[in-house]
Amino acid sequence: MFQAALGNFMSQSSSKWTFWNAILFLCGVIVLIGMSTFLAITLLQHFRDPTQLWLAATNLFTLFGVLLATGVAFALLAVAISYVSLNGKLQQAQAYLAQARLHLDEYTQLSRQERMIEENVYQLAKAYDAFSAHPHVSEVEYVQSLIKQILSSEFADFEARLMARAVQQDWQAKQLFNIAKSQSNEQLWQQTISQLQQAALLWQTVLTAAPEFLQINQQKHFFAAKLNQSIALQNLAMIDGTSQQAEYYQELQSLYQPLLAAEKSKDNELNQMFNFAAYQSGVQTYQEGEWLWQQNSKNLADVRKKWYQAQQYFQKALEMQPNDAESAYQWGVLLEREARLVAQTDASQLAEAKRLWLAAREKYRIALDIDGNRADAAFNWGNSLSDEATALVQTDATQLSEARILWQSAREKFTQALDINAHFDAAAHHSGMTLMKEADAGLRINQNINDARSLWKQAGESFQMALDINKLRFETANLWGLVLAKEADLLVKLGDDHVDEALHLWQLAQQRFHRALEIEPNLQAAASNWRTVLSHESNLLDVDAQRDLWQAAHDKIESLQQVSPEHTQSEAISHLAMFVQQEQEKLPSNAALEPPAFRPITRNDQSS
Repeated sequence: MFQAALGNFMSQSSSKWTFWNAILFLCGVIVLIGMSTFLAITLLQHFRDPTQLWLAATNLFTLFGVLLATGVAFALLAVAISYVSLNGKLQQAQAYLAQARLHLDEYTQLSRQERMIEENVYQLAKAYDAFSAHPHVSEVEYVQSLIKQILSSEFADFEARLMARAVQQDWQAKQLFNIAKSQSNEQLWQQTISQLQQAALLWQTVLTAAPEFLQINQQKHFFAAKLNQSIALQNLAMIDGTSQQAEYYQELQSLYQPLLAAEKSKDNELNQMFNFAAYQSGVQTYQEGEWLWQQNSKNLADVRKKWYQAQQYFQKALEMQPNDAESAYQWGVLLEREARLVAQTDASQLAEAKRLWLAAREKYRIALDIDGNRADAAFNWGNSLSDEATALVQTDATQLSEARILWQSAREKFTQALDINAHFDAAAHHSGMTLMKEADAGLRINQNINDARSLWKQAGESFQMALDINKLRFETANLWGLVLAKEADLLVKLGDDHVDEALHLWQLAQQRFHRALEIEPNLQAAASNWRTVLSHESNLLDVDAQRDLWQAAHDKIESLQQVSPEHTQSEAISHLAMFVQQEQEKLPSNAALEPPAFRPITRNDQSS
């Protein structure tokens, strides 16, 4: 390259030199002809005599010849000097050429090294982008060797070193992140957050200097570092108890902000990251609203403002990934919770609460449309219908018909949840609760006894189904016993003809309470319900039957206390046992009622 440039320069200089020589020669000829003509005219005018003219011309041309010879001599001298100078310049040019060749070799070597570094950087980016969650040892070693080559090379520029350092830092942070997840140590999580923060800063710097074709993957690494940092902060908060502090939510928001500000990308992996960040932001903002409610339950307006922000995040999550059933589901959960709080806080806002319940059910519908196996969406859909029905009859008794339609729709959704997941015991339990609520509301408003008994019976069937699925549902056993007790109390009010049936139902209710306490010995509600049933049943019995009743209860409770140390130490069971003992002590003893028969003392008795 340098040789071609030098030859080009010399060629241009030579062509310029020839052109100006021609011009000078032409000018010299013109001047010579002009001077000759001028001299000839001058001589002819001053010398009329031919002899004098010839003599003058001879002298003149002799002088001209001398001058010409002198000029030629000077020209030759100039040529000689030029030759010597040109020869020196030629030698100097050769030296320059040799130096240029040396520099060219150095440049070629440097270019080769730079191309090698560029190739290493490209291979490093490509290999690290292909990393899985658990890369093979050989893949890790290859990446580490590329990092070492780049960082140890004197030919690596700032951008190359920055890239290598970012990959190195990011990989170290990810390894520490995995260790922290397995050990769940507060100090490890703090170190992980610091390492991920450094990695994110390096990736952010890389993005400013990287070529456009590399920026998408480097954006992924940057956003991934931010996401992992937020997850690490959440885990740290769970350990040190700061998960309910406002500063925690603010810090999380700042971590998610770069992802939330990003527009939807053509790259699906990036959109998944944006979706995850928006979803997490929605969940965190929802929790922050709950925290605000706990701090100041009277200020629902601030809570709703916070939850409105959460809805915006869930909406962004669905924009990034329209098939995100979880975001739609969580959005529905938020709306359902807001509707419940609005209805509980201000009965006059029932219309607003109904709007929120309707919006919540729409989100559950979207979740089910995306994923038909979301039994939890069908379950919560049913809960929203049940809550709305309950709020209606509590606010306006004339709305019972509409409430019953809602309760029926709720049970259909619980059935749908069970169709999706046959082991969803909570769906059967809540179905029984809707029947129980509907029976209580109908009995209170319309005094429809037969309808209430029919609904209670269906509730018992639902509770039986829930216990068949999950034998440890103590709250189901307790509610079932409560339903049986309510029906028994109602039958007693109907007259003596129903006493026997009522006594049977009370016995069944006691079995359910016993089962509930057997599962959960500290369930105060079951102990209290059992005590109430014993009192009601005792009021209908004679003394002998009462004695049998309390003795049977005493035996059941005593056996219950021997199930486990937890049952022995249970206050609920102990208080129930004391109550039964006190009731037994109130009864007249058999000795007071029937004195012992007289029997003469025999000799054997005296000897004994």
